[in-house]
Amino acid sequence: MSFNNTSILNDINIEIEDSDFVVITGESGSGKSTLLSILSTLEKPTMGEVFYDDRAIYKLDEKEISQIRKERIGIIFQRFYLENEYSVYENVILPLQFEKIKKEDKINRANEVMKKCNIFDKKDEKAKFLSGGEMQRVAIARALINNPKYIFADEPCGNLDSKNGFLIMDLFKKLHRDGKTIILVTHNKEHTSYGNKIIELKDGEITSRK
Repeated sequence: MSFNNTSILNDINIEIEDSDFVVITGESGSGKSTLLSILSTLEKPTMGEVFYDDRAIYKLDEKEISQIRKERIGIIFQRFYLENEYSVYENVILPLQFEKIKKEDKINRANEVMKKCNIFDKKDEKAKFLSGGEMQRVAIARALINNPKYIFADEPCGNLDSKNGFLIMDLFKKLHRDGKTIILVTHNKEHTSYGNKIIELKDGEITSRK
């Protein structure tokens, strides 16, 4: 997957290999969240292109892009975007609501990702009663329900204390070991050590690659 854009993000050129853990860092306003939105198909660039397996994704129609997003991409935000009156299980299974999948298979999928994210014991609790760290684990489990190839995370620890932040980063490390390709945005320098590739942005430009 590669990306080229010479508009708001200036002269950005990134190649991401399967099973990479890419950490994008930089100060507020550096363009890192915009870059993540473009890479994850949420925001179309005014110039440049994003390629998935040699396919120029923004040359596809919206239906095709939506299908790729549904089948291959999991997105996690700083805000959890949970349904507070729903249980953990109900939140996790939401992406499968209209999918033609047997009920038993939906339940099995939900149970699997809840166990992976260590929230299975909370499955019947309403989201509003969870801690911040637990809410983020629910959001991650929901993003995993379709078994995406790519996981995009935008400041996933931004609303968490230090301890829970590192627990969430450890979960991403585990998902990376399981073969997921992770692209994660953070302003926390301590979290950059989790990536095998580190990209630093400033004023919309790449200033460092490691």
